[in-house]
Amino acid sequence: GNLLSKIVYDVNAGLYLYRKNFFVGVAGYHAANNKINFSGSHSRLTPHGYATAGYTIKVNKKFGVQPSALVKYNAPIGVQPELSLRGIYMKQFWVGASYRMNDAYSVSVGGVVKERITVGYAYDIPFSGIKQYTSGSHELVLTYSFIKTKKQRDADQEEFNVIDNSFKSNLKNKKKKKENEEEEK
Repeated sequence: GNLLSKIVYDVNAGLYLYRKNFFVGVAGYHAANNKINFSGSHSRLTPHGYATAGYTIKVNKKFGVQPSALVKYNAPIGVQPELSLRGIYMKQFWVGASYRMNDAYSVSVGGVVKERITVGYAYDIPFSGIKQYTSGSHELVLTYSFIKTKKQRDADQEEFNVIDNSFKSNLKNKKKKKENEEEEK
């Protein structure tokens, strides 16, 4: 087959803000709305926009519930809202379900593997017209957080304090030893 290739510039941007129990984010893709022209074919990188928000409700010390919403705009499809609900255990594991309006249901599961690494799995179950072509789709998610959590920073600070105190104590002992040696002379 023939492979068509074209280089065009593109503009994408996003912002994600979060606090202990709340998050909000926005993202835009293909903002330049560039045309892609091939011999006998014309196409366009159509703009996409996304907005999300969610809140974690603490049920008890071990369990939380997180409702969230995602609103997508993909030209020419238009606006597509999605509602999700996750159950979170010990801030380490979760299981969830989503409903994408007029399109699909989704189930997901995931957890924290190591300090800043999480892994997740989701399965989309379509009920729209596309279901005649697919029985669903699998999604694997691997997340790495570049910023340490407060708990991790506190642990690092505690470790530093232990080392620092040990170092200071060592110096103090050496100084005392030297003073004692000088007094004996």
